Amino acid sequence: MLKKRFLQSAALAGAVVAVAMTASCGKDDDGKGGGQGLTELVVAVKNGSEYASQIDTVKIASHRDGRWVVLAAAAYGSEGKFTLKLPASVDAAYLGELRDEEKVGLTITDQTFKLARFEQLYPSKDGRESGSLRYYDTEEKRMWGILYYVDKAVKITGAQDRWNYDLDLKQGWNLIFFSSSEKTTTDPGGLEWVYESDTH
Repeated sequence: MLKKRFLQSAALAGAVVAVAMTASCGKDDDGKGGGQGLTELVVAVKNGSEYASQIDTVKIASHRDGRWVVLAAAAYGSEGKFTLKLPASVDAAYLGELRDEEKVGLTITDQTFKLARFEQLYPSKDGRESGSLRYYDTEEKRMWGILYYVDKAVKITGAQDRWNYDLDLKQGWNLIFFSSSEKTTTDPGGLEWVYESDTH
């Protein structure tokens, strides 16, 4: 059974995540963001071949009605590489809205958008969960990535609490990068996939 280290949330709060991606994007001609979000995650785990005996499958999942639902899964390669095809849509039951207090100080181009947050991927072996996969700056641990699904394109800018926001979210799947002072959809580079065992 998947453990509740995975959180599905409507909040734009900080978290640690494991995500890498390829994507195609369309034009942004209406000021609200636009184009297509991520369609797949193309992953190479740091020292990934060392974990081939511990992992055979990697999943992305969500919690609903007291149970875990797997949204997508991929076979883990012997060299620690895999491609996870993302679903074209996520059921509305998994999506939520930002609370009013989470919008203070922010300019949001479409107030009606809904989202789901996925903080990590779940590796497993023979059907049993085996730790987690996360994506971050392994040298200084100052920058992390987190995967969001949004039901419509939206831009979020401004400042709230300690964070400056510069998010250009495409309809569908997006990777957000954040530190102690900013949240952005611009890839800063230098992040790596990391496997963490249950005993980490």
